Amino acid sequence: MNKSEKYAAKAKKVDLTLISANANETEARVLEMGDAKYSRRDYLNQPNYDLEAMRALLRHVSEIMKGEQYDEESGQHHLAHVRANAGIILECWASHNVEPGVNWPHVPAKPKLGSPPAEIVADDEKADDRVAKSGGPFKQIFVPQGRDCTS
Repeated sequence: MNKSEKYAAKAKKVDLTLISANANETEARVLEMGDAKYSRRDYLNQPNYDLEAMRALLRHVSEIMKGEQYDEESGQHHLAHVRANAGIILECWASHNVEPGVNWPHVPAKPKLGSPPAEIVADDEKADDRVAKSGGPFKQIFVPQGRDCTS
């Protein structure tokens, strides 16, 4: 192997020293608790466990947003749980060859830009007026009538 081949091979290697040792340690503590409760990497054998991990990740993010830093059960920071669940999701997707938005069954198809789905407009004869006033078709779908996201 010549120098350029060695350099090319080295360039393909991932530099794991970029990841914080402290973050890895706290994430590993969370995963150890999972190992004690279940078995190592048991989630890979559970159908749709990536969705369960996504739910758990979002619960921990929600606790952080409410001002809570540490999980009551584990005593670990909620961000350690977020990291652990994100890793579980990535591992589930990699082991099952999943592409989010393509073949992940839990992600709804992206709406096409333009107009809201027909069933939303059909239920409300004033929908067109609200869409025009709100500044776009999708704001009407997600913002209850009478509420403005900017105020």
